[in-house]
Amino acid sequence: MDDLIRTLADLGRHLELPADGDPAAAAAARIRAHRRPFVSASETNERRTRTRVLAAAAVVVALALVLAAPGPRGAVARLLGVDGIEITRGEVDPTLSRALDLGRPIPVVTALDDAGGVTVPGLGPPDGAYAGRPRDGVSLVWAATEDLPAIAGTDTGAVLTVFPADAIRIGKVAAGRTGVTEVRVGDHRGYWIGGEPHEVVYEAPDGRTTSARLAGNTLIWSDGERAYRLESALDRADALAAVSAGG
Repeated sequence: MDDLIRTLADLGRHLELPADGDPAAAAAARIRAHRRPFVSASETNERRTRTRVLAAAAVVVALALVLAAPGPRGAVARLLGVDGIEITRGEVDPTLSRALDLGRPIPVVTALDDAGGVTVPGLGPPDGAYAGRPRDGVSLVWAATEDLPAIAGTDTGAVLTVFPADAIRIGKVAAGRTGVTEVRVGDHRGYWIGGEPHEVVYEAPDGRTTSARLAGNTLIWSDGERAYRLESALDRADALAAVSAGG
């Protein structure tokens, strides 16, 4: 399914359409032009073949037109991801920093309030908190311990970032041996991104990139109001267990 979505999205981005006119209407007119009021029995097979070919062509034209439109194309892209977070496949820039770049320190109690009280029960109380990266987002931080190994390139064990789902987009570029798996986080649909490091890009509503870095294993989900991303060195099972512990 992921391959189909990426193929259709790529088709929509590269399809060249005329600046004016109605391609869908033109395709329909060509189909009607091939209709015959009377068809002899000897032409039945030919007509059936032609009909199937034209029908397939009409489907391709209609689908291409849908994918070429910015709104529907975005909807297709969002099929792989959750509110506020989109996952795309592409080349990862290995020179990017692994620094977490979480923003400015704030009191943990303030971050918990801004996050709607959501935390990671299985990890215990957070050791610190930050705000501003992404904009309008807060991050709860847990220090690395013997039971919570550090995220590669950092001394941090886990980071839970929470932000309004409609305020900013986090684009995740996963390539190579990075796995993307759909999961359930409580009652919500989510994704697990694990394996090789992937690229996380913060984008403002106007499309400006505000930050880009390499990220480790990440669990993402959304409740429709807020988007959540838990980054750690935990595997999928342990990350899901930490989030759902006690709930």
